[in-house]
Amino acid sequence: MWDYEKKIAFWFIIIPGLVFVIYTIFKPIEEIKKDPFEVVSSYKGCDVVRYTDNSQTWHYFLKCAPETYDSQPETGGNQLEPK
Repeated sequence: MWDYEKKIAFWFIIIPGLVFVIYTIFKPIEEIKKDPFEVVSSYKGCDVVRYTDNSQTWHYFLKCAPETYDSQPETGGNQLEPK
């Protein structure tokens, strides 16, 4: 028969440890976002978009609606200046 200390070690250390190991092996893997594009902020009327590539690197760019910028450069407007 086991003595008292071995029973305590078995029930309170070994069994929970095995349960933890089995859980970490078989737990579901977190799904990677299917959409790598995410609007994170805005700047001068444009959306700041974060793109996450397969290497988990973040790339940021601005996405602006066409009517946000002057589409008539011959009128003296700059296409990069907001209306």
